[in-house]
Amino acid sequence: MLISDPTRSAAESVVKDDDRAVPPVVSSPRKQRVGLERWCYGRSAVGRALFIAWAVYIGFQYFQDSGYVSLPYWLNFGIHEIGHVITRPFFPHFVYVAAGTIVQYAVPLGAIFMFLRQDDGFAAFPVCGVWIATNLYHTSWYISDARTNNIPSAPIFGEPTTSDWTYLLRELGILHWDRGIGSFLAVVAFLLMWSSIGLGGYMVWLTVRMGREAGPYRD
Repeated sequence: MLISDPTRSAAESVVKDDDRAVPPVVSSPRKQRVGLERWCYGRSAVGRALFIAWAVYIGFQYFQDSGYVSLPYWLNFGIHEIGHVITRPFFPHFVYVAAGTIVQYAVPLGAIFMFLRQDDGFAAFPVCGVWIATNLYHTSWYISDARTNNIPSAPIFGEPTTSDWTYLLRELGILHWDRGIGSFLAVVAFLLMWSSIGLGGYMVWLTVRMGREAGPYRD
């Protein structure tokens, strides 16, 4: 049973032997903080801290250049091309071209739900948030280049030259908005990147603080 003790932390007050305790009813944002403390209680901070350090590094790189080529760039590029491959035989040309970007975002969004089902809040939000932010930076880079086509293309079917976004924006009649849309997405990417890093850093700090009280790590 739960023991009411004002000297115990919020996280400790909801951790029982069977780890199925219901947190006390508290108001938001305190409720959210208690939930974070409960999740961080007893977990290892090392790998997560290394991820945050790396995310800070690439965050600064992307702030200087939306076209920065990092490890996520190649992951995003591969997923993007898979989106073309799986839709090309079945859908009209416009859908097939757009599918690369659709799948590029669908995969990390799906990963959020997968990690939530696994009770991995750090992977679901800080990690996937940074991942989606890199996608937004790359998309903003390509959209901003839609009229000039200075970014080399790498079509997997040997088709030429113009980028996906040149074709898509031209078909939608908004090609002249390319730089405005690209700049807007870069701002969204910046906000998502650094809010994800901030949340991840806070979770690492909580993990370290709670780890002093929790004993052996559970992951």
